Amino acid sequence: MILAGGLNPNNVSTSAIQIVKPFGVDVNSGVKNFTGFKDSRKVLDFIYNAKIESFKIQNTRIEK
Repeated sequence: MILAGGLNPNNVSTSAIQIVKPFGVDVNSGVKNFTGFKDSRKVLDFIYNAKIESFKIQNTRIEK
């Protein structure tokens, strides 16, 4: 399952991945800035948080 809808850097790890344990996640508006463009910091934070949670589930260590 690929999880999508309402995801952002703040909720991708705390609720989405922990509960659903999806194969992948999809994000769009959750990483946009106020002008509607993708915010590189939000994208990086989203990816990092998703990876951290994924590795926690797999009991694997990740370094930032």
